[in-house]
Amino acid sequence: MQITELQASRVINALKIGVSPKKDLDILCVGRDLEIEEFDRCLNYVKESNGMVKFITGEYGTGKSFLLQFIGEMAKEKGFVVSKIQVDQGMKFNKLDDIYYAIMHNLSAKGIFNSESSFEDLFRRWIEKLKDDDAKAEKIKTVIEEIVQYNSAFAIAFTSYIRARINNDLELASISSAWIKGEKSLAAAAKARFNVKSAVDRTNALDFLRTFIKLLTLIGYSGLLVLVDEMELVVEERRDIRNSAYEILRTLIDLCASGELSNCMFVFAGTNQLFEDEERGIRTYSALQKRIVSDFDRRDSSLRDLRRPVVKIKGLGTEELFRLTKNIIFIHKQLYKWTPFLRDETIKEYVELTYRRFGNKLSGVNIREYLKKLVDILDLMEQNPGNNLLEKEVELLRMHNREVKPYVNKSLHDSYIENDSKDITLA
Repeated sequence: MQITELQASRVINALKIGVSPKKDLDILCVGRDLEIEEFDRCLNYVKESNGMVKFITGEYGTGKSFLLQFIGEMAKEKGFVVSKIQVDQGMKFNKLDDIYYAIMHNLSAKGIFNSESSFEDLFRRWIEKLKDDDAKAEKIKTVIEEIVQYNSAFAIAFTSYIRARINNDLELASISSAWIKGEKSLAAAAKARFNVKSAVDRTNALDFLRTFIKLLTLIGYSGLLVLVDEMELVVEERRDIRNSAYEILRTLIDLCASGELSNCMFVFAGTNQLFEDEERGIRTYSALQKRIVSDFDRRDSSLRDLRRPVVKIKGLGTEELFRLTKNIIFIHKQLYKWTPFLRDETIKEYVELTYRRFGNKLSGVNIREYLKKLVDILDLMEQNPGNNLLEKEVELLRMHNREVKPYVNKSLHDSYIENDSKDITLA
């Protein structure tokens, strides 16, 4: 494994506080090869002027948010603009104009990470590319002529924005971009500066989104990927809000499948409650259920069809958890330049005993909590030489599990038995 000190620092510091790092996710990605292959296929399909909606579901702690983040980074490498939003009290996913606003205020792309200026950065880069192009004016005109066919008000505001940027009129540029991004509190006098009166609302939000996606493709991007996390919170809302959210999901599925919303992909992540709650979940909204739930889903849960709209994931098994643990130990060693003398057998036993105590067949071990604790252990060991806290944790786990029938993952045991005498130093 090749990793720089900066990469190691980003990974360890993120895990220390219990979050996924925004970059270098491939270092942590184990046991998800099939899912990644499927989403790679989907992104390639969407890139060819198609649309798609997918769902990721699993128990709490199975790594749904991490997989979302990984898909987002993969999409950026393919030239997509990515917007990652989260369902919460401020965004219930029941109003199209609120959804549009959230999407436009959380944009990112390869090399662009600041969501507060991401919209501006996208077009600043485009203008800079055209700076020395003799046909600059003609290319800008062509883009505007294309988007005016989708939404004339959007085209007017965008024209104003581009002119303001070129003329270094920062105030007008700010007003124009705020209006395009769905800001409703702009004064009439401000909007009059670029000759618009309306605002983004539930009746035109989808037109604005469609126009924005078209604009992205015209300036060289592959399209738009929208990642929506914690979708299961919709289940807890009152019935009218839930049904509005479910109807919006149905609409997005139909628009993407029909090609009306092309170069666009939505990926929603939520716990199994979103799909399995008989009284408040998606099953209560027949029009949506028919589009995403298969009769085979209940017949045999061991069968997986990753090409269906709903991708079900389970927690990592002990073998994947062992690999992930060794990766983190190696990264920690590289970052702090120390030698944690840990036998593979000790690490393996720590993984298996942790899994026995805290894991289950559906969700495995809560990955976020597991990695946070692992980094804490390694930090204490590195700063307190001679204190092998991991071995002490193994002893504690043995005590907790002494009345439980010994568990051995035979494939894991056989794979690493020959390495029992080796330590974790992998250089």
